[in-house]
Amino acid sequence: MTLGPVLPHAWSSGGEASATADDGREILIFGGVPGEACEVELLGAGQHRIAAVWSQASAHSLDRRLEVPCRIWQQCRSCDWIHLTDVARAREKRDSVCRALDGVGLSSDSVSAICFGSQAFAYRARAIYSWDPEAGRLGGHARGTHDIIDTLDCPIHHPDHGRLAAVVAEHARHSKLRETLRYLLARRSRAGALQVVLTLRPRGSDSALALLPRLHEAAPGVPLGLFSCEVPDSSNRVSSPPYRHLHGPAELIERVGDLRLSLGPGDFFQANPALAEDLAEHLLTLAAIEPGDRALDLYCGVGPHALGLAQRGARVLGVERSLAAIEAARRNAIANGIDGAEFSAGPIGEDDPEAWIRTLGGPPRVVVVNPPRRGLEPAVPKQIERLGPERLIYVSCAPEALARDAAALREVGYRLVDAWPYDLLPQTRHVETLALLRR
Repeated sequence: MTLGPVLPHAWSSGGEASATADDGREILIFGGVPGEACEVELLGAGQHRIAAVWSQASAHSLDRRLEVPCRIWQQCRSCDWIHLTDVARAREKRDSVCRALDGVGLSSDSVSAICFGSQAFAYRARAIYSWDPEAGRLGGHARGTHDIIDTLDCPIHHPDHGRLAAVVAEHARHSKLRETLRYLLARRSRAGALQVVLTLRPRGSDSALALLPRLHEAAPGVPLGLFSCEVPDSSNRVSSPPYRHLHGPAELIERVGDLRLSLGPGDFFQANPALAEDLAEHLLTLAAIEPGDRALDLYCGVGPHALGLAQRGARVLGVERSLAAIEAARRNAIANGIDGAEFSAGPIGEDDPEAWIRTLGGPPRVVVVNPPRRGLEPAVPKQIERLGPERLIYVSCAPEALARDAAALREVGYRLVDAWPYDLLPQTRHVETLALLRR
């Protein structure tokens, strides 16, 4: 059913354009642009909201819209803002950070212009594909459904991902993998090496080895590590340890500045490593480390920020909940010849800051926090107050969480000095923000 003209007036929290129906319900328009009257196709209606997808502009299209270079963008809908020009997307992402800060009574004057990378497409280093055994298809889920659609030519993924997925799908259609495969995970380093994980139903690992010759044909001469893991149908996890190493390099090597980082199949790393490297260099500049400084890196992952701080002469402690990530960070410290960094696994919001101070030999001058999307645990601002760092550097992947945490940190004596949004995931509404807070 078509409805229109509809005039959206704002962005929703989910990245859709928001309009108001005659009966007062909110209309969420995927592909819409606030201020542009349009016709929409209705997808569904609830008591308070109506879901719709943009069909066409009712009048002259705004200069914020562009021709979308994706055949399935309105089905997949992972790229919320692929229909916006680079300039419009940059403005909207910066505005989302400003609105979040203004909403908690913090000044948005500290927010700089957005930082871009060199690639708006083909930038994603990691892809996840779901398997449909009935259709014999690998792809992504159509938004709001369990249907799997062909996403192998996705314009934001590196083309190597789609080539690997096509080979795996063709093999699976004619082998035992058809019944045992659940997901395919592919990761590519900037040097071109590949890491492939097959997520299988229990007792499906033996069916993965026969795939090797086809993978090497798809990526001739390229270092390729193949892994499998088993996840039961009752779980919705796309992968889970233990990982079975089947062939090739056991780790993928990625570089951040002068650091050489080894990544196992379960280790998190940014999907846009080129721009993540720029952010990491910016973070080190803000830290202004001098030899002999002490620094604490909370939510340290596999150690890129902690090791960078240690390279500049700081004594560093990295803390992370994931034991696997901590083990990887320790290996990375050894591989890079860095002995000024220690790593500890534990629940950050429950740890005793005095223990961190004892490990460092005194309170840190710099604290870095890089929490998941939900932000800091409630206890962390008080922990930071007890640590008393001169500089607090916050890496955020959600403006609302950053604003909430910055307001809580203001209550313990830390003010937001500057914030730099990064377009780490082009074509989407998501924005990474690097923020500096000081006492």
